[in-house]
Amino acid sequence: MEKKQNAVMKAILGQKGKMFLTVVFNVASTIGRMAIYYFIYLIIREIVNKHGIAADIDTALVNKLCIEMLICIAAAMALTALSSYIAHSAAYSVGYDLRKGIIDKLSKVELGFFSKNKSGEIKKAVSEDCGSIEEFIAEHLGDVVSGVVTPVCLLIMMFNIDVKMSFAAIISKPFALIATLTIFLSKKYMTAHKEYSEAIGSITANAVEYFKALPVVRIFNSRGRSETALRKDIEDIYTATYEQGKYSMFGYTFFTTFITASLLGILPMSVYEYCNTGDYWGLIPKIMFFYIVGANLAGPLMNLAILSISTAKYNAASESINAILTAEEPEKISASGSQNGYGITFENVDFGYDEKLILDKCSLTVPDGKVTAIIGPSGAGKTTVARLIAGFWSSYKGDIKIGGKPIKSMTSEELYNQISFVFQENLILSDTVEANIRMNNTSAIMDDIIEAAKKAQIHELIMSLPQQYNTVIGDGGHNLSGGEKQRIAISRLFLKNSPILVLDEATSYADAENEALIHKALAELSKGKTVVMIAHKLSAVKNADNIIVISEGKASASGTDEQLRKSSELYCRLWNEYLEGSSWILERSVNQK
Repeated sequence: MEKKQNAVMKAILGQKGKMFLTVVFNVASTIGRMAIYYFIYLIIREIVNKHGIAADIDTALVNKLCIEMLICIAAAMALTALSSYIAHSAAYSVGYDLRKGIIDKLSKVELGFFSKNKSGEIKKAVSEDCGSIEEFIAEHLGDVVSGVVTPVCLLIMMFNIDVKMSFAAIISKPFALIATLTIFLSKKYMTAHKEYSEAIGSITANAVEYFKALPVVRIFNSRGRSETALRKDIEDIYTATYEQGKYSMFGYTFFTTFITASLLGILPMSVYEYCNTGDYWGLIPKIMFFYIVGANLAGPLMNLAILSISTAKYNAASESINAILTAEEPEKISASGSQNGYGITFENVDFGYDEKLILDKCSLTVPDGKVTAIIGPSGAGKTTVARLIAGFWSSYKGDIKIGGKPIKSMTSEELYNQISFVFQENLILSDTVEANIRMNNTSAIMDDIIEAAKKAQIHELIMSLPQQYNTVIGDGGHNLSGGEKQRIAISRLFLKNSPILVLDEATSYADAENEALIHKALAELSKGKTVVMIAHKLSAVKNADNIIVISEGKASASGTDEQLRKSSELYCRLWNEYLEGSSWILERSVNQK
């Protein structure tokens, strides 16, 4: 936990000069504001002691006190403005450093980080959580100073004027502060606020997924996983809000009750003093002073109470940001020797996440320049193998090598330049078709882009769009089907032209027509490359040069289709299940007709 605290604290300490000046100017402005009350007391005392008779009042003294009071007011205003400006400057600098740090970190973390952390949670960290840190520094650093300096200044003045009246005015205020802080800094309140913050991050992420799926959900009149997750988030927010409100209610009740009770003690003490001294004229300015100061003493204490709420918000935001800033980066090792080709080997690889072992002493070989299909039952680890090749995680045991060189010894740029990855669902930017295709090669000329689109079997569709290659697609632009988006993504890979191609269920979201076009594009893209293909449709891998069967985290068999039909019982069983499923679908379709 200490490591995680240092990440945000380092950004804050980077502005320690501004923070120091903020505190100094805030202390000075607070002293100036508090001095005003003392000047008012001295003026009232002078007037009351002379029984309000103008001829007896020392006007020179009153004028002098008024001028000094105005100077204090002007100085306090100037210092407050200067302190606020510096505090906001420090806050925005911290926010800038944190956001820049997050963006820099996201470019370095393992790609698997994005599988565990939803985009909505990352977005919340960059926007809301960094904003909470900024708010804490800009708005509440002054509250901390004021909350400490104001009571000290007022107490010095109060005890200097009358000790007994001072005790009467403040006797219940410590109880108010202690009771409030005890509630708002309690573990239960902090936990409730943390749960609320986590629920907000989760609902931000799940809402995006739900609203994307909403048309399909409504058509089929069903509640999918995304709606279930969203409803749970709403329930979690309600529960966390209720828990926070429950503690807040008691905190504010205790505070206001004790603060009000403290003012009630001034009147009995005034009566007691009058009975003992009979000094009516001397008591009037004291009573007025203590009622004014007693009421104003509540403000800074209330700010400290509110600060405890902001502290909970700050802690939750800090934890969220630190989770990103301290995320693991790919492990790197030094290795001698050069890379020889683009064949891929796994040597006794162990890997898992969330305390679940996915690959267990997995060893396999993907020949250089050949098409290798990886198949197996659901959950066997097929996609994990593909993503380990692409460097999604580095926290595995054993060795993964390309051309005999461990990928842990490669820089991210070196590894990614060698590998192209076709996901089940590819990102389409809200930009022109040209910009989307150019994404992997920003220096490509238009002729290269058109040639890549033709090879990806998407050129004709692009030419039918309103502005052709200048048509905006993605969110807010022209809508494309899943198969069309996939072909746009494949056209990027023709421009990149990397020697290794990893296909993870590349046609899973395509209809029959688009699937045929995608297969044609991939056949062209795969020429002369080392290809790793993950597929559930066994008909798609039948003609692969090499087929690896993954079972229970291991490569249980490998070979051609013909070889595996003779040697692998699991391969035969997977084929039988596939054929039975296809037969059932065909038979059901015929019966429905």
